[in-house]
Amino acid sequence: MKKKKWWQSKTLWANVVAIIAVVISSQRGIELDAEAQALIVTLIFGVMNIILRIYTKQPVK
Repeated sequence: MKKKKWWQSKTLWANVVAIIAVVISSQRGIELDAEAQALIVTLIFGVMNIILRIYTKQPVK
């Protein structure tokens, strides 16, 4: 099976987007309690990982 370069990983870029979203929300003053944060993160990453698993065909080098 052909391997892709690390920067071609959809998982990597999804996590970069998540980090950027956290930085932007903290700068805009969006505040959520710990329970709400945990629920949102669990939901988003669960769905994201299912979608990425469906579309990922190559391992990372």
